[in-house]
Amino acid sequence: MNRPSQRPELKFAILDPFSDQGIGLIRSLRRVPGVTVRPVLDGGRGVFIEAAARFLLGNTLTTKEALNLDFSVVPTTHRTTTMALTMYESHCARLGLSRTMLEVGDKREILALAESVGVPVPAQYTRDELSSGLVAFPVFYKEQHEQGGGRRGVARKVADIPTNGDDLLIEEFIETQGTYGLGFFARDGVICSSVAHFERLSSPNTGGSAVVLERFSDPRLEELTAKLLSKISYSGWGLAEFKRSAKDDDYVLMEINGKLWASSEYSWLASPDLLQTCFGLPPLTARPFDRPGLFLHRVNIAAIFALMFSGIGARPRVFIYATALAIGLGGVVRIGVAKLGQVWRRVTPYDNDCKF
Repeated sequence: MNRPSQRPELKFAILDPFSDQGIGLIRSLRRVPGVTVRPVLDGGRGVFIEAAARFLLGNTLTTKEALNLDFSVVPTTHRTTTMALTMYESHCARLGLSRTMLEVGDKREILALAESVGVPVPAQYTRDELSSGLVAFPVFYKEQHEQGGGRRGVARKVADIPTNGDDLLIEEFIETQGTYGLGFFARDGVICSSVAHFERLSSPNTGGSAVVLERFSDPRLEELTAKLLSKISYSGWGLAEFKRSAKDDDYVLMEINGKLWASSEYSWLASPDLLQTCFGLPPLTARPFDRPGLFLHRVNIAAIFALMFSGIGARPRVFIYATALAIGLGGVVRIGVAKLGQVWRRVTPYDNDCKF
């Protein structure tokens, strides 16, 4: 009698497990039957942090232990993605990741490539052009090379741009509300699965992490993203970010993040197929989550005022919770408590019959 073949055991070790995307990934994968998930800590974080990790996230491994035990080591942040693709490239290939994820980190180069295949991009300026008076302010500046954060903001005059900013990208400021994102997994330049969202509110609002996300659908986002990914034969996961230009009546590509994005858990809730495709999981029987996502731990005082003038701020209960959190937590204390809060803050979506 022939026994049915068994699916190979799926084991994932998560790098930077205290990042937003790290915690979201651990939570998501642990809801999939037959999947083993372990956070990775390589030391150097202090006794308290490592003890807290074990208490909140379970038993940990080092990267060396994970590789020896044949775990799939999953990079989450820009730092760990760069490290993994540099030191463990052949191992990353098992997950479908390639160095093209690092290539999109050169934002000037990737925008030039996008423009060459017909993807709208913002106009770019030099400091000399700004000083000449021929360029209308405000303009937007950001790091030319991806650093997982870095300097960015709106400049209303030349003096607003950091003086040590030779490596900054200065571009047209598109003053429309929110940002449109397309989370995807691609193989050899072909998108295998994707899901779009509208980032109604960010913190900071000049281009930080999402505070309010909403489901969104427009084939144009995937059409534009696919053109660029095909051009560079991109393999791996990532997030394409766009602004909507009222002047051109089209989406304008801002950048592609070649890593797991901070709000990836919301994307996986909205499209379980994307989670399945990214990690080679068995079919997931989950009803897609179609409500807005609210990331309270990212709310600060500035974001409260933005919430007051957004649609979600009109909901008294949400506004009261957000205000209490923003006022009650500040600086380092807010960040520290928020990291603990991530363990419980996303319980509600799964209560809505949205279980893997």
